[in-house]
Amino acid sequence: MTVSRAQQKEKTRRTIIDAAFHLLNQERNYANLSLREVAREAGIAPNSFYRHFEDMEELGLTLVDEGGVALRQLMRKARQRISDEGSVIRTSVEVFMEFIQDEPYQVVGEAANGVEAVRKCTGEEIDLILMDIRMPGMDGLDTYRQILAVHPEQKAIIASGFAETEDVQATQKLGAGKYIKKPFTLQTLAIAIREELKK
Repeated sequence: MTVSRAQQKEKTRRTIIDAAFHLLNQERNYANLSLREVAREAGIAPNSFYRHFEDMEELGLTLVDEGGVALRQLMRKARQRISDEGSVIRTSVEVFMEFIQDEPYQVVGEAANGVEAVRKCTGEEIDLILMDIRMPGMDGLDTYRQILAVHPEQKAIIASGFAETEDVQATQKLGAGKYIKKPFTLQTLAIAIREELKK
């Protein structure tokens, strides 16, 4: 099968875009990315970059455009599922997990408070918990303590709208992983999930 010059050019352009996204998924800021880094990640010579993009600014605009399209598709999919299934939180997390992973994870439960979270975690093994440090009834620290009593190796990510507190640090000393401050971006959440599940 022969590949035309136009097809090869489009393939290389796609490789550059994917390389930039990959570097950004490592909690890098686009403003700190260099053309050389992107070219190295894409496996091309730096000069070859200019056959596809005028400069890093044009690449950045392309990434924003692609990200916007993907986000609109994601939101459309989530809204449709919410209207069909009813649960906003569960559906949003499921759609998000499908969006960020080639191998989608299954959302097995959601809890409105710490007591409910402990009850759900007691009944089954869960790979990863995403929980707030401040919850009604029982805070995140006590919730995590009780879950660890049943599942000593339980992985968790802590989210909070407040600055990192002693409770956050105490929860991490017990074994919880990354702390992410709300409001957080989809990228920040995706990176935290990937890192925790790799441990």
